[in-house]
Amino acid sequence: MIWIFHLAVITILLLIYLYRENESFFVKSTFVYALFIFGQRWMTGTDFPWYLKWYLVNHQPNEPLYRILQNFVQSNNLYFGLLIFFVFLITLINNYRFFLKIDRNVVWIIYLYLISEIFFAQLSQLRQFVAISFFLNAYFQSYYGSKVKSLINILLGAAFHTSVLFLIPVLFVKIKLDRFKLLYLLLLSAILPLIDVTIFLRLPLFNRYAHYLGSRFDVGLSGFHYLKFYALLGILFIFAWYIESYGKNKVENMILNGIILNMLLYGLSFQFALMIRVSSYFKVFEFIFLAYYFKELAHFAKPVVKTLVLIFFIGIYTGLAITDPYDVTRYEFRALRIRDERTDTELRYEVDTFYDYYE
Repeated sequence: MIWIFHLAVITILLLIYLYRENESFFVKSTFVYALFIFGQRWMTGTDFPWYLKWYLVNHQPNEPLYRILQNFVQSNNLYFGLLIFFVFLITLINNYRFFLKIDRNVVWIIYLYLISEIFFAQLSQLRQFVAISFFLNAYFQSYYGSKVKSLINILLGAAFHTSVLFLIPVLFVKIKLDRFKLLYLLLLSAILPLIDVTIFLRLPLFNRYAHYLGSRFDVGLSGFHYLKFYALLGILFIFAWYIESYGKNKVENMILNGIILNMLLYGLSFQFALMIRVSSYFKVFEFIFLAYYFKELAHFAKPVVKTLVLIFFIGIYTGLAITDPYDVTRYEFRALRIRDERTDTELRYEVDTFYDYYE
């Protein structure tokens, strides 16, 4: 039910925007809607009960900002949902802040974001997606030479999930891309799923990650990912072919580098599954690139490609609704409160019941 409700609401808001041409209305209304519905969720997201368990047993995560938030809620005997609400609020603010900096086709960027996989993944992988939201703003600032702001965003992100620290070198990678380079790198991405990249783990530079092979994290990507990856590549090839000019400003350079990094890392993930978590830092560029360059396409290609893009994302959305990899179908709305009327014993029972459902 939540899948139908969500798609219906944001599509209605999009239609209102198309009728009134009021970008501010769409941005504000979707933000408030998303925060109201998904900020006040309960037992929604695969990792939700895991974080609730941390709260109940006073587990102390390494990341200081998440630990401070958890300890504040816990020490004051506050409702656990407040922690979920504030973490989602921070993530949403950072993502919208980043989208608004693009300052072109923002409505389409936000609409595609709201039906993309990452919107639902962030309901589960709370800490990493807070870090991703800070990284995106650091990535933007790196293109505008604001090293201090970029560093602050990286440090804030690392205070929620230290994986963001491994992305610091990427802030210095700024390739000047033209049509030939873009098509070449997309072609390289296309063959990466067919290459056994794990042989590079024998090299001294990468052998620290060799222990991931055969571990519980080394789970091959499904056929759904192959279909998604190559369908997306096909659309990107069409865009790359018809776009008349590239990299006219810093924002465009950032978008072009972001989509290439995403596709290269995504391609590597088919042979080394750990890379899928790294590619998550650039996944937003899948829809940002497509939405941003809508108006750059040759006139006769625009209607066809727009239709392809919407079919692609609606198809992904439908696949998510059917497979429900992030346990969103079990969505329960629970309004914010100061205290929880349930005891810790009752909450522990909810956690156990959640995991027993999958055993």
